[in-house]
Amino acid sequence: MQVMEVISGKRATREIIALLATEVLVPYLRRGGSLVLTLSGPLGAGKTQCTKWLARSLGIRRSLRSPTFTLWQSYPFKILKFKNIYTLHHLDLYRLDQPREIFKLSLRTTLREPGNLIVIEWGERIHRWLPKPFLNLTLGRASKTLRQAQGRTERKLTLTHHG
Repeated sequence: MQVMEVISGKRATREIIALLATEVLVPYLRRGGSLVLTLSGPLGAGKTQCTKWLARSLGIRRSLRSPTFTLWQSYPFKILKFKNIYTLHHLDLYRLDQPREIFKLSLRTTLREPGNLIVIEWGERIHRWLPKPFLNLTLGRASKTLRQAQGRTERKLTLTHHG
């Protein structure tokens, strides 16, 4: 397991998400695999906002909606200069009493199909059932001392590679 941790404000977080998309996720998808990115953090930490920034970085211009009530939204996209069509699957497990139920909605098939980027909010609830490798991005708040010193709300981002 590899871990990277940074502290950032809103603008820097958006830039980090863009780098994650272009430098990590896109190259992986281009090699023909599917990839899971789980998003963890307390309610209101910015998981859906990070997914929106990620989608923008991938060239998706449609407005993303939170899948809190629908559980699953899909957005096709193309990576410039490449003919393949990829799909961003955005899932939210917050409302599921039994998170493993998401596998009944064809998640296993989606995980095996090439070209799928699966972003799962509250994904830590199914980590033990996900095939490796996958990434987890935890969003939290920086320490109170740091927030006071910076004079603004700072996020603590922790990216963990499982597998």
